[in-house]
Amino acid sequence: MQCLTHQTPQSMKLFTTIFLLVFAAASAFASIEPQDITVQRDVTSGTLIFRSTIAMPLVAVFELKDNSGNVVFTDSVAKGDFINKRFKAALFPSNTYKIVVSDETGQTTLPIKVSTNGLVVNTAKAKHLSYPTMNFHTERTLVVAYNNKSKQRVDIKIANHKGQTVFSDQVSGTEGVRRAYQLDQLESGDYQLIVSSRDVKNYTTAFALR
Repeated sequence: MQCLTHQTPQSMKLFTTIFLLVFAAASAFASIEPQDITVQRDVTSGTLIFRSTIAMPLVAVFELKDNSGNVVFTDSVAKGDFINKRFKAALFPSNTYKIVVSDETGQTTLPIKVSTNGLVVNTAKAKHLSYPTMNFHTERTLVVAYNNKSKQRVDIKIANHKGQTVFSDQVSGTEGVRRAYQLDQLESGDYQLIVSSRDVKNYTTAFALR
């Protein structure tokens, strides 16, 4: 166990001691991976069909975006349901599009190219992004887990309701990030956990200490 002492902003007039525990690497994956999404062109009906090969473990949002990032279609998918969408191919002029499936644990992006010659699914550029997760092991032991695929530096901060940073930490060179912070000496109140990496920028989760 390593003890880290950080001084809070001068306006708070106190010191905060936070204990850091290093656990084994932990993974928190989005509910669906790119290989679980299929796209087909039905030439008999002139339609494009988007399906998933697994049911959604969580409520998810299904989006189709054009090459400029504009959303051309969006719909929610209930927990336990499969993605099953069919559109007239004429609604998709030749262009590059993206399928984006998001839930509370992460986001999966699958690029597709529609042309007069057919349909190409670009699996080489597919992305599977996991969001940082936060939970409390005990009432005041905050556990942060993040699947840091880039293996670049991860910045972890805790800010109070005034936006002042009361704690900061940096983790570098590891894919599985898991940290536990003992918050006994933080005052009761509202806080935000802010995690930044190459793949997620200032991903924020609110929590309260009572």
